[in-house]
Amino acid sequence: MNQKRFTVEQIVGVLKRAKVGVPVAELMTLPHKPRRKRRAAMSRRERFRPKSPNQVWGLDFGRPVSRRARFRALTCWDVFTRESLAIEVGQRLQGEDLVGALNQIRQKKGTPKLLFCDSESEFTDLWAYHNDVQIDFSRPGKPTDNAHVGSFNGTCEPSVWTYISSRH
Repeated sequence: MNQKRFTVEQIVGVLKRAKVGVPVAELMTLPHKPRRKRRAAMSRRERFRPKSPNQVWGLDFGRPVSRRARFRALTCWDVFTRESLAIEVGQRLQGEDLVGALNQIRQKKGTPKLLFCDSESEFTDLWAYHNDVQIDFSRPGKPTDNAHVGSFNGTCEPSVWTYISSRH
């Protein structure tokens, strides 16, 4: 049921016109429901900061700026060195493609302690479970949780996307 809400000034005006003998001071002290402060359910702990290479990898699926391109790229990088470990490109990248790319990197570099990624459906925790790797998901709607993702994709994007789009 939608009821119209009135301000105190509107109520005072209505009462004055109706010539009701209620003092305005009493109306101004009407009890009101206090507003509840919004708080996070729990504060987010600080993210792990790598101290050497191959401790933390970052993963993200990116799209080119051009709307005409119909492909995505999985980018994987070392957070400490900011070295690109893999860029997997395809029209329909899925969890199997992610696992294949991670297995290739694992054969060359070993396994990291932690993976930074967003909570997309392609990110499966089965690979991480079998390789004893923890996953640190970013919170939905909080781009600052994965700021290094945008930084990495922004720096590699102009040259990589033009090269990839010319090959597909």
